[in-house]
Amino acid sequence: MDFTQEQTYTPTRLPVQRAHTLNPEAYRSAEYYALEQQRVFAEGWVCVGYTSQLREPGDTIMATVAGQPIFLVRDQKNTVRGYYNVCRHRGSQLISADGKNHVIRCPYHAWGYSLEGQLLGTPYFKGLDVPPAEQKYYDTSEVHDFRKSDYGLLPVTVEA
Repeated sequence: MDFTQEQTYTPTRLPVQRAHTLNPEAYRSAEYYALEQQRVFAEGWVCVGYTSQLREPGDTIMATVAGQPIFLVRDQKNTVRGYYNVCRHRGSQLISADGKNHVIRCPYHAWGYSLEGQLLGTPYFKGLDVPPAEQKYYDTSEVHDFRKSDYGLLPVTVEA
């Protein structure tokens, strides 16, 4: 079945009394799923939650849109923001459940991000929350030209 042809969908667009549902193959086809991800979920708006779930700064909700993990957070200025749920260091998932976060902290190497998406600290570069006895393992003498401003969270477009 060719899911890109208009005639495939003609029976679904008839008046409701005569309309048909999608062809059952659409519910089983990897090709249809890929087209739907690309043409519907990656190209348009998708509701991932309610503003009532993000009442206070630090409230977060997770979602997956078009196969991409994202999270929404209410920042300190009461703005709802969205980011890819991936650490800029090693790609670890940042948020594992809906909840409250004052700093978005990577569970892998503890990179910390503000609710506004800025990189706050990097234990391997700055010693954020590294006990004094372990700081020798975080020597940065070989690191040159690293700027935290280049490694903020990657935003996704959000509207309420």
